[in-house]
Amino acid sequence: MSAATAQHEHRTSARERLLAAANELFYAEGVQTVGIDRIIERAGVAKGSLYNVFRSKEELVAAYLASRHDGTTRRLTNAIEGFDDPRRKILAVFDAQAQLFKEPDFNGCAFIAGRRPRSGQPRPPAPASV
Repeated sequence: MSAATAQHEHRTSARERLLAAANELFYAEGVQTVGIDRIIERAGVAKGSLYNVFRSKEELVAAYLASRHDGTTRRLTNAIEGFDDPRRKILAVFDAQAQLFKEPDFNGCAFIAGRRPRSGQPRPPAPASV
């Protein structure tokens, strides 16, 4: 680990690192397939830190989903802020979603994915271009 990485880890809380690791791993691989040990390793925290911040994997999953919801809300709010016309606001939401769907790491809705394991399941086809 570089000095810059170590310094960054000291500036972010264990909660922030755990949520960042959960966001990356749960979204990419599915909640059911990622174990606590992988989250702890990715976050660079001790197991005790995880259980001091979140009492269980279920609490971590709930915090992860709340974080995803907050991010989506912020992203869509930012997309519509520049428009007064209700029609333009609606179109801005669709434009923002279309941009998201084009991202190479887009894996669909985190809430739906959180209810099923991803292993062995084919990735849904990419949305058609608009």
